[in-house]
Amino acid sequence: MLLQKTLEPDEQDEELGMDTAHIEIEDQSRSGYGGIASLAWDGGELCIRLNERGRKFLSVDGSVLIAIEAAGWTTEVKEALQRMGEGGFPLQLA
Repeated sequence: MLLQKTLEPDEQDEELGMDTAHIEIEDQSRSGYGGIASLAWDGGELCIRLNERGRKFLSVDGSVLIAIEAAGWTTEVKEALQRMGEGGFPLQLA
């Protein structure tokens, strides 16, 4: 799983829809921008709810759950997820 977002999107990124979060599972054939409906992290598990577009390009029926062992990194993970969700989708952090 790869989850990323550019920190400083330029005009071209915005025109191409690449100013939102990018998600990839396994390889680039299952990836895309703007497929996330919401993120929720309880400190141990990240739940990525996908919108219709995300379900289609990732070939996933619903949500993606990821176990994250963030002992000692909780603050950094929260900050990264907050940046990921800025202006794009709802974010719930424990």
